[in-house]
Amino acid sequence: MQVLAGPRTDEYKEMVAWLKGHAKNYFPYRPQHFDANGVEFWNPTKRWHMAFGKHPQREF
Repeated sequence: MQVLAGPRTDEYKEMVAWLKGHAKNYFPYRPQHFDANGVEFWNPTKRWHMAFGKHPQREF
């Protein structure tokens, strides 16, 4: 993350090229555009129910 957040160096260009080839949906990392208030957290149990139609089994 430090390389991507820093200035446009050769190391930055190499990292971006690698990410473009390895990330399914690559979007450039732009820390100045990140909005912490825009992050939405979901209840994992509700998400499981939405995806699989039943509550997850608890194993302890």
